[in-house]
Amino acid sequence: MQLRRMFRSIWPPVQSGTDVVTGLRSVVLMRRLERVSDIVLSGFQLSLYSVNERPLAYWYLARAPEQHLTCLDEIIEVLSNSMPRFEFQFRARYLTALQALSLALFAVTVKTMGSSWERLRLNFLRRYKWAFMHEYEDFDVPPVGHPNFLRHTRVFAC
Repeated sequence: MQLRRMFRSIWPPVQSGTDVVTGLRSVVLMRRLERVSDIVLSGFQLSLYSVNERPLAYWYLARAPEQHLTCLDEIIEVLSNSMPRFEFQFRARYLTALQALSLALFAVTVKTMGSSWERLRLNFLRRYKWAFMHEYEDFDVPPVGHPNFLRHTRVFAC
């Protein structure tokens, strides 16, 4: 009985007819995407990025929340009016603001990129080495939310 009460206090009420197991996919993916943003932000906090690398980091930080916001929307959709729903709505607003700030900072700093494309590619692989670990090859499903240098360079070339 006490365990049931504890579970109810942790798991927020959902709308009737909602498949909770399907919603868990979004929750797990949301947590993963939070870590991706945390890694990029920690690079700024630790002053790891050189002047040439900052535009890449801002661009990636602007792109990472897209899937994260989709997950939040899926979760918010099934939550009834409760504190967790308001928390997820706040997170969605925070991510939207972070995305807008990152795009603005990218636009301001993109002119500071003076390195060759090869140097940028090598810096990219060094900074985001966590995303290219050999262990990912053990899974059939491609990793989600990973940086894509070719996608980045298409934007920078314009």
